[in-house]
Amino acid sequence: MGKPFLKWAGGKRQLLPLIEENLPSNIGEIETYVEPFIGGGAVFFSLIEKYNFKKIYISDINEELTLCYICIQSSVDIVVSKLQNLIDEYPRSQDERKDYFYKLREKWNESVNKIDSMDGEQKCERVAQTIFLNKTCFNGLFRVNKSGKFNVPTGNYKNPSFTTIISAKKN
Repeated sequence: MGKPFLKWAGGKRQLLPLIEENLPSNIGEIETYVEPFIGGGAVFFSLIEKYNFKKIYISDINEELTLCYICIQSSVDIVVSKLQNLIDEYPRSQDERKDYFYKLREKWNESVNKIDSMDGEQKCERVAQTIFLNKTCFNGLFRVNKSGKFNVPTGNYKNPSFTTIISAKKN
């Protein structure tokens, strides 16, 4: 089943055993699941693997994050294709990777607050950029400044992992 495709500040992956211990005893009978702060989705993905909710509502105040879920739900093949292009272009040398990261981050930042004017393919490209930046930035964070610009520096990964989202295309 699905797993978080982004690393998110405040993620609950490590707290899942404690969260599961505190779920209502009748959770298997609950028909509607509501997640108002989806973030990386660790709790959501864990619960939908175990329980068969008839209705699911996920949300988040972060417009960029919400866009990720919408595009992955509706156009995962396009998102994965755009992400694969970024992965294929990613240089081998660390110095070139650093330059590539900062150029992509600048491109991403140029489109802040322009989601509403984007067509479907442009939105999918933005989601691919968001995932790529998240997987290659320092500590795998998503953080923006008051202007909404992504401000995390580059990470120093030899082999950043994109398997969660790339495997989504296969399922």
